Amino acid sequence: MADKLKNIFISGSDQISQNYTIESWHVSQSIDAFTAAKAYDIFVSGSMNITGSTFINGNLTNGFSVASVGSYSHAEGDTTQANAYGSHAEGYGSVTNAIYAHAEGYQTQAAGSGSHSEGYISKATGNYSHAEGSQTISSGQFSHAEGVLTVASNTYSHAEGAYTSGSGFGSHAEGYFSISSGSYSHAEGSGSIALGAHSH
Repeated sequence: MADKLKNIFISGSDQISQNYTIESWHVSQSIDAFTAAKAYDIFVSGSMNITGSTFINGNLTNGFSVASVGSYSHAEGDTTQANAYGSHAEGYGSVTNAIYAHAEGYQTQAAGSGSHSEGYISKATGNYSHAEGSQTISSGQFSHAEGVLTVASNTYSHAEGAYTSGSGFGSHAEGYFSISSGSYSHAEGSGSIALGAHSH
């Protein structure tokens, strides 16, 4: 455990206070702390303005958040984790597990490189995918799921609305309980299904 800066070492005989002798170690602890010659826990209350460059080697925490692994990562909120290079997690329980990923909201997950997840328990697991809304999943590369409980599971697929599924390559499902499973297919409305390639 790191040391802490002190102004009282032994009360009544060895402390930084009026009418007491200031010893060398009283001052050197500050020098050791701010030059990183020795590990100290530094706590700042109030605002802190920094002029010039700032380099952080280790974890950056904000409240209960954790930027645990990624260089240039950022986590804010409660129990969020930015675990990869250049990733960003914010909100409550949101997690990024791939480079340049972004997760925000409540328990969202961005696990694909360059992916973006936002809202409520949404997951973007495909590379460069985007999931937004409530419990949406975009698992295909470059896919997009939005709305409520929508799934875009193939490359370039798009699902929007409620309970829709775009599982075909380049497919598009929109509305309510619509399914587009054929390549380049399009299903829209309520309960519509596009099974074949290029079907509508």
